[in-house]
Amino acid sequence: MRRPHPAIAGHASGETSDIVGEYLPTEPSIRPACYRGSVDRPSPQQLARYRAMTPSERLRQADRLYWSARRLREAHERTLHPDWTDDELRDHVRGIFLRAGT
Repeated sequence: MRRPHPAIAGHASGETSDIVGEYLPTEPSIRPACYRGSVDRPSPQQLARYRAMTPSERLRQADRLYWSARRLREAHERTLHPDWTDDELRDHVRGIFLRAGT
C-alpha cells in the first residue's frame, strides 16, 4: 500500500490547497520569482507602450518572442542531448512547440 506524501499526511481529504502555504516562505523577498506577485504585472509605462503599438508592431514582437523561445529551448535540448545532430534537435524542438498548450 502506498503511503501518502508527507505534505498531505494527516489530512483525511487529501486536499493540498491549505498546505501549499506551509512550504513557501511568507516573506516576498525570499520567495522564488515565480511566486512573487509583481513578476507577471507590467508597469504602467509598459502598458502605455503596448497600447501605443500598431498591430504590425505587436505581431512583430510576438514573432520575436516565439523564435527567441524556440532558440532558448533548442539550446536547452542541446545540453540534454549533446550527441544529437542539428536536424534532430530542430525536429525535436519543432515537435515540442507543435504539441505545446496554453
